[in-house]
Amino acid sequence: MSNLSNTGVVVSVRGGVVDIRFDGDLPPIHSVLRVGQEERIIIEVLRVCRT
Repeated sequence: MSNLSNTGVVVSVRGGVVDIRFDGDLPPIHSVLRVGQEERIIIEVLRVCRT
């Protein structure tokens, strides 16, 4: 079910904003990320920031 080749870690949640840190490549805009147990929470990428 999951593609573990590019995993990230949720670092903060503020209302509808979720910050996720990726060590590898960043996902493209409008990608769907699945998180949580059994990947039941779905997040759409709306902005990508490189630090």
